[in-house]
Amino acid sequence: MHNILNYWRELVGGQQKDGKITIPSEHGEGTLDAYKLSSNFDVARLCFKLNKDISGATFIMEDDEDFYPIIFSHKSSVIFEGKYQSVLNGALLSNNKQNIRWTLPANKRVEMVLIRVRKSYFREIVAKSEALQKVFPEGKTFTVFEELTTLIRGAFFRILEQKESLLFSEFLEDFVRFIFHLLMDQISSREMIKNEEYTSINIQLVFKARDMILNNNGTPLDVDHIARECGMSNSNLRLQFKSTFGIPIYQFQQQVRLDSAKELLKRGEKSIRMIAMDLGFSNSSHFASVFKKEVGTTPKQYQKQLPE
Repeated sequence: MHNILNYWRELVGGQQKDGKITIPSEHGEGTLDAYKLSSNFDVARLCFKLNKDISGATFIMEDDEDFYPIIFSHKSSVIFEGKYQSVLNGALLSNNKQNIRWTLPANKRVEMVLIRVRKSYFREIVAKSEALQKVFPEGKTFTVFEELTTLIRGAFFRILEQKESLLFSEFLEDFVRFIFHLLMDQISSREMIKNEEYTSINIQLVFKARDMILNNNGTPLDVDHIARECGMSNSNLRLQFKSTFGIPIYQFQQQVRLDSAKELLKRGEKSIRMIAMDLGFSNSSHFASVFKKEVGTTPKQYQKQLPE
């Protein structure tokens, strides 16, 4: 892990001592540290805010022939290729060695846990599930993003906030193993993806597509429009989106739209008819029908059930 610390020290400044870098006050605030926990797991913890942008090549941690990298992030802003900013709030696994330029912007809190899992152990876990074998096919490139569940988020913060103690290394390894196993268990429950759907993933573009949907406040976007903005074909975008996020792009749009609807219903500032129009439903009845199918209750009933 010494090389990883040197890599970050050159980017953020500060002195390295006992596997830890403290950001000097003139550059920002926070710390980075890294540990080899066992033959199967390494971990690095990043928790800082900088006074100026820092940039590097290859956002995915450089992996050697023996390890797969996994990035866990909580609302950390990243600018891809110097022009596109995405807020990473989840777990990213990839063996794709694209040389992506990345930037961590100034005055934005960075909270990340980077773990490396030995490939032999990773494949051992994958072999336990047909679904995992579909998501992580042997000998093929994969890029997978998964949202943080409550359990995974809890493990993430335990890793990030674990303090030095007598059994510090033992606790840290337990939490790293736990978060990895939670993640793989969650991915194993994904909808099965056909082998022929796999294609080379362009990380920054699929994240751009995802954030276009999130930033549109629930109003659906035409997939052809998203594809054009991302410089991809419609079919390629659909395949890459589903392979990366485990959900079809149209279903993700519907999910975001209903989440926006719930938030607007909670605020109570607009009528149900206005909410339906704002979110692109053809009419109030269409909105109520879709909402009830997905949520289990009508918008009006949902609003009545909200606490005063």
